[in-house]
Parts: sequence; structure tokens; C-alpha cells
Amino acid sequence: MNIRMTDTVDSVVVRNLKAAKALSKHGIDYCSEGGKSIKEACAEANVSFRELMRTIEQAELYRSGGSQDVATFDVAALTRYVERYHHKYMYDDIAFRRVNLARLARVYGKEHPELDEMNSVFGTMSADLMIHMQHEEMIVFPYIRLIAKKSKGKPAIYKATVSPIREAMLDHRKSDPCLRRLAELSHHYQPPHDCGSAYRITYEALKEFEGDLHEHLMIENDLLFPKAFALEEQCDGKTWLMNN
Repeated sequence: MNIRMTDTVDSVVVRNLKAAKALSKHGIDYCSEGGKSIKEACAEANVSFRELMRTIEQAELYRSGGSQDVATFDVAALTRYVERYHHKYMYDDIAFRRVNLARLARVYGKEHPELDEMNSVFGTMSADLMIHMQHEEMIVFPYIRLIAKKSKGKPAIYKATVSPIREAMLDHRKSDPCLRRLAELSHHYQPPHDCGSAYRITYEALKEFEGDLHEHLMIENDLLFPKAFALEEQCDGKTWLMNN
């Protein structure tokens, strides 16, 4: 994205959601400082223009790196890919959406009461997702990598118990009603016609979140977990879990 130091904060964030995230990360409030130039905002936040641009460029490169043909990946590579591109995305960006949605509800809640429910729904869903991702990283994904080694005849330490994969798949369903409700309340992320940049950016961020979550769950439900179930079949039973 071509950004000049003389551009206003508002003109930059309207063109690029990643810029809005980068500004927030560096302590620049794009709502209250929208009329200032990027140069002025950077000076007040004590951040260099070059550092701000580097943050934006890194975000763009990171997301472009996630566009790979994951259908060809084995299960170990799929777990690493999900952790690197989808879990990290959520860990890094959930707070941005929480803060912006809470601010919308606080400022515009009387005129748009749906914002209070959106704030509550997203808060509940994102908290559940954080716990779910940590469970995958500590239990489910190491287990899948373990049975991948076992299926290739490599040594693996395990004990018979209930497979964690099926539980993880059932856990994915929890986000479905939340996503549907957010879409309904926001009219599929169409902000009011008379809203400001904060409203548009928040809705755009929520829409991006929904798209990433759908892709994230599709990779796990349609690629990773079916492949992992097939490996379980090769390991003389379907119930294995790491012992240490």
C-alpha cells in the first residue's frame, strides 16, 4: 500500500484494514486522530514512519504466505500451518476487534442497540476460541503428530484412551450460532450509511474474522481431521493419546 507521511490517518485506515491494526498496535487512535497527518500521529506516538510501514508490510506478507495449497500437506504440516497462519492470526487480532466493538457499543449503543449484543456474542465466542486453540496446540495437534509417527513405524509413547480429535470437531460447532448471530445483527457486516470510519473498520474486521475462521475450520474439518482419523485406523485402534 502506498502511504505518504502527508496522508491523513482517516484516509489511510479507510483504504487498508491492516493499517488500522498497525496504527492501533503503535498507540495511534485512528478515531480521535483521524484528521491528523500520518507524520503528526507518528510523532505524537513516538513511533517512526518507517517502523509503522514495516509493521503494515509484515502483516501483508504474513497473510499472503497463508495462501498455499494445503490439500497436499500431510497431517503434521497441516497442524503447523493452522498454528502459524490461523491461530496466530486470532491471537494477534482478537483484541483489536474486542476493543473496537466495545467502543462502538459504548459510543453508539443507544442509537444502535444491536451493538451491545454483538459485543457480548463476540466476547463469548472469542474467549471460547482462545481456550479451544490452546487445547489443540497442547493436546490435539501433538496427538495427531504422534499417530503420524506411529503409522510410519516410528517409536511413539502413547496409552489407550479416548481420541481427542472427535471432541475437537464437536467443539468447532460452538462458533456457528455465534457467527450467524453476528451476521444477522450487523446485516451481514453492512454498517449504517451515516457511520464514521470506526464503524466501517470494525465491521470490516469482523467480516475478515468470519472469513478466516471459516477457512480455519474447513482446513481442520475437511482435511486435517479426516486424515488423522485414517491414521488412527492404521495404529491398531482408534483410541490413542500421548503419555507424556
